[in-house]
Amino acid sequence: FRSPASPVHGLQIIKLFLLLFPWSIACTNFKLQVVAHTPFGFLLPKTTTSVLKRIFDKSYKEDLKSHGRSAKLAFNVRPLVEDAMVNLAATSLSWMLVFVSKVFTDTTALMIKRYTNNFAEKLGQRGFGTVLKGKLPNEHLVAIKILDKSKHSQKQFMNEVPTLARIHHIHLVRLLGYCFQGSKRALVYDYMVNGSLEKYIHGDDKNALDWKQLHKIAMSTTRGISYLHEDCASQILHFDIKPHNVLLDATYCPKVADFGLAKLADREGSHISLTATMGTPGYAALEVWSKNLGPVTDRSDVYSYGMLVMGMVGGRKNFDMQASRESKLYYPEWAFKQVENGEFGRLRKNDIGGEEDESIAKMLSLLGLWCIQYNPSHRPAMSKVIKMLEGSIELSVPPLPFPVHTTLPTTSLTDSSSNM
Repeated sequence: FRSPASPVHGLQIIKLFLLLFPWSIACTNFKLQVVAHTPFGFLLPKTTTSVLKRIFDKSYKEDLKSHGRSAKLAFNVRPLVEDAMVNLAATSLSWMLVFVSKVFTDTTALMIKRYTNNFAEKLGQRGFGTVLKGKLPNEHLVAIKILDKSKHSQKQFMNEVPTLARIHHIHLVRLLGYCFQGSKRALVYDYMVNGSLEKYIHGDDKNALDWKQLHKIAMSTTRGISYLHEDCASQILHFDIKPHNVLLDATYCPKVADFGLAKLADREGSHISLTATMGTPGYAALEVWSKNLGPVTDRSDVYSYGMLVMGMVGGRKNFDMQASRESKLYYPEWAFKQVENGEFGRLRKNDIGGEEDESIAKMLSLLGLWCIQYNPSHRPAMSKVIKMLEGSIELSVPPLPFPVHTTLPTTSLTDSSSNM
């Protein structure tokens, strides 16, 4: 596509594309460029200011005019709320202002402060920053992550976030917006009303989900991770897959979170090198902690996913440093012995009610043990994990997944599945 000579004609073409595809608009030094992110890779080159200035409403045109060439804006399609939006008069659509440079620093800080009710409700301290609960003017609930200053360079933030803002999948937490102000950065996500998977497999609500729901959550989580690995333009590795980073919406539909600052791996390369230790002990593969064990690849995420699944099966944390007996220290090792002996009904205390439940427990335990194999090449790709969960690939007992195996004493079922 070429930029049309006639401003009116150009506006008509822009309207057509806006109605069909998600867009990003970048405005730098008053020169505007429109890029359509479509499966066909359509691109509209630079378009003159006279054509696209009509898109912005009066107030924003005045802001741009008053700040002159220093104005820098970026927009991401999000038909959400009035207060954080730029209204496109030409199309009657509303786009959320997701990046604001120093020009609108004060306004952005006030907006975030207002959305979070003066930072009143803290949801927790998660990877890379503090998460706060917020509410937009249209009552839409959001989770706002205030990023730690020391962990992210400006260059990293600017390179990664615009790419991640274009990622859309039903099983990934949606990035609604982001802002940058000097050393301060924030990411705005959809709020997940039922919280993280952690409390449903390790906490007080760990009996709230039945085996069918656990299978569904495992499948949906797999699809989200597989999308990051195999369907994005640039492969995205998560590095920190764990129950805390699988969030549940109002219908208990799982969505993978906290991939917002994951490293981007070159699609042409098979692995990347890490400049800093990443991941959570107990979930991160050994190669993540020591480069001497090999490169970090998508199979490192598979390992973390496998540990998550083992926790779902056991209804407890995989590591219990407070355990009074060796059998309680590391659940996957105890589970492997049960699988070897075909005793799938012992995998979770008083929670396998019939043949269907036992079949799901067997599938998930075998799958988890395949995913946590010590040798990364023995771990399945996430696309293969989907087929395993669908039942199109028959699961056999995997090899011993651990580099060192300690013979465990015979223990009671209570020992294997007690509290964290």
